[in-house]
Amino acid sequence: MVSTGLNQQTLGNIVTGDPRTGRLYDFFDLITYTDPTTTTVQSADESVVRSDDGGRTWSSPVTVTADTSVPDTDPNNGDVLRTGAGLPSVAIDPRTGELYLAGEGSDFTAGAYDQIQLVHSADGGRTWSKPTRVNGAPQALAFTPAIAVSGNGVVAVTYYDIRTLQPGDTTTLPTSTWLATSPPGGEHFSERQIAAPFDLLSAPNAGGFFVGDYEGLAAGPGGFRAVFVATNSGQPANKTDVFTGLFPAIPAGVSLGTAPASQPGVSRPSVSRPGVAHGERRF
Repeated sequence: MVSTGLNQQTLGNIVTGDPRTGRLYDFFDLITYTDPTTTTVQSADESVVRSDDGGRTWSSPVTVTADTSVPDTDPNNGDVLRTGAGLPSVAIDPRTGELYLAGEGSDFTAGAYDQIQLVHSADGGRTWSKPTRVNGAPQALAFTPAIAVSGNGVVAVTYYDIRTLQPGDTTTLPTSTWLATSPPGGEHFSERQIAAPFDLLSAPNAGGFFVGDYEGLAAGPGGFRAVFVATNSGQPANKTDVFTGLFPAIPAGVSLGTAPASQPGVSRPSVSRPGVAHGERRF
């Protein structure tokens, strides 16, 4: 699918298809290193190839946008966070074929820390817009986006951020889960908090505190179905659980902010544990 060059690799390949034409797209981070030890990155770009014959042949790579993500860390104590940095999340508008890519990037912080950035293409991935910031708290690290587009073109992105972390707090890392939606084009996002904050420092440490580097988001009847992870503080035998909820789109120009989980618009979603049947809850 992608013929890599010397000291080069792809990462995070995601394939999506245009339901109108059958065209396939493979999105990935194209990384070039200075030498075979792969210790120093020379360049990294979110890229795409496409196929019009069912995947038998593929185009040459097109650069979508530079991968400007930086290592994610706890700003108060320097702890490493293992997130979705460098991994694209992609979606296609089923009506128009417009393509969207969400990822972590530091364009809006001068390289200091990552935000959630979005680019889009209306010409089959040949040319791409400049990045737009999705997350609503530019002063805080935001990470691990997932993106989906509804049947009427509404763009939705889920992500985590640490906007409620207080200066000097080095023992916990309160992390909130967000859903932002925009009219078609992805230029004007409104956000809501969809779960109570959890302590990311309670997560397993797997090369950094880690709740996963991919989350799930799908569009369907009634809104957007989100799948995400939260930690269980004080439960060393069960450090994380996977949650799901169905959420309607947010009207343009409305932000439900950081209301506590007991207030309308912010709900603790139902937990799914292997082998345990439960009823679906919708929010």
